[in-house]
Amino acid sequence: MTRSSADSTAESVDCPWQQLPAGSELKCALEADLAAHLQCAFGYHLLSLGRYAATLQMACPVRHHWSLAQDTGDIQALPEALPLQTDSIDVVLLPLTLEFSPDPHALLREVQRVLIGDGHLLIAGFNPWSLWGTRRALSGKPMSGTHSLWQSRFLSAGRIHDWLKLLGFEIAVTRYYHYRPPLRSEAWQRRWRFLDTVGARAWPNAGALYVIAAQKRVLPLTPIRLARRRLISLPVAGVVTPAPRREPAWRSGND
Repeated sequence: MTRSSADSTAESVDCPWQQLPAGSELKCALEADLAAHLQCAFGYHLLSLGRYAATLQMACPVRHHWSLAQDTGDIQALPEALPLQTDSIDVVLLPLTLEFSPDPHALLREVQRVLIGDGHLLIAGFNPWSLWGTRRALSGKPMSGTHSLWQSRFLSAGRIHDWLKLLGFEIAVTRYYHYRPPLRSEAWQRRWRFLDTVGARAWPNAGALYVIAAQKRVLPLTPIRLARRRLISLPVAGVVTPAPRREPAWRSGND
């Protein structure tokens, strides 16, 4: 293997975004979108899950950043079984993570467990109701040499909304972008760039990628004082007058 081919192979492994159609552009757009959301997030620990998370570069006020994946990242483990304590993470990022998970609902349950109360969750995923979703549907059965993206499971934002609400999350905002078809040629990407403007106005929910910002809500356990029980409770209209108090009958000494 020549040096140039080895370098390109290493680059594709280190940065899986390069393997996607318009991968560099998607990565830059996603970084800008996530950075805008993260400006409102504070805390000590930020966790990014999935192989597409390790190479994201974002400005964030959270002090410590960690990436976790099954085979890469700072922590190597299964995202569906996080080796982390409950209520220990302030922010969790899921960039193109649920698509490749064998059990995305279990993954979200783990995220809900490790997030602190009022912790932030950011999810980026591919929209099945887009040109990219159409391309995946037309790909048919998985074939050798086909990119893993077209073999993954695209989840709609509506379904993720339902899962998050069941887990006690509050949806803050959902944004769609990149309305162009999945083209690898940069020249053709520039020719179809007008679709980003037209699509955002004509069919705003048909973008290739969406970003969901949510926050974990925890109901406060506030003690409630119980009402004092009534001594007499009769279903009779009017005022109930209690019976007069009976004095004890004392026996005389002659009895």
